[in-house]
Amino acid sequence: MATTKRWVAASAAGLVLMMSGCASSTAPDPVGTWGDAGTHKPQLILASDGTVTGTDGCNTLNGNWTLEGDTIEFGPFASTRMACPNVDTWRGNAVSATTDIDTMRLIDDTGAQLGTLDKQES
Repeated sequence: MATTKRWVAASAAGLVLMMSGCASSTAPDPVGTWGDAGTHKPQLILASDGTVTGTDGCNTLNGNWTLEGDTIEFGPFASTRMACPNVDTWRGNAVSATTDIDTMRLIDDTGAQLGTLDKQES
């Protein structure tokens, strides 16, 4: 009887460990192009080496990114500072992002959503 209880306990513990491995990040791979490549359109390109490049539609953006669970964390962006009439430069204020299969939600340092970018097909 004691052997059966130990076996059941060991089996249950093993199952919990196996299932906890499945609880890791469920977010899709963020590597790729997000946004529109058109003139005066915002875009971010996340490379597999942890670098990010892009544009707010006028100024170029460069920086780094890491994946922490389901959240993309951006390092500070380096950006050009051109005066661009009718261009909203909110992308440079992003400190993090979350994604699903086809949408990236950019978030500022207060936790507010700044806007979204659609994933471009490879």
